[in-house]
Amino acid sequence: MIYALIDDLSFELDTKSFTAHLINSCMAKGNVFLPRSINYHSQEYLLTEIKVNSFKGNNSIYSIEFPEDSALRKIEKKSFKNSSIERITIPSSLEELEEEWCADTKYLCHVSIHPNNK
Repeated sequence: MIYALIDDLSFELDTKSFTAHLINSCMAKGNVFLPRSINYHSQEYLLTEIKVNSFKGNNSIYSIEFPEDSALRKIEKKSFKNSSIERITIPSSLEELEEEWCADTKYLCHVSIHPNNK
């Protein structure tokens, strides 16, 4: 595993599967765009997971946005716990949304699911 800080977000990069997992967002603020992939040292890593506690306690975020072709497959429990998030659109690629992914998010009032999400 390699760890990388890109655009105020921390990622864990798997050099075998070429996937990226968001692990921390303490410096992120406002409208956060999570790209389809992370480029690190000329290698592309698909963003496939938001790990447990990634946005926990982040009181500077407003929304999370994904590209139309997002590769995100999983949002783990407590990913947004006690954050200030107000809106999120679940991408069509998402397969697993763990219980309590948005625990104690008192400002979250707009959750949309992409129409192509099964």
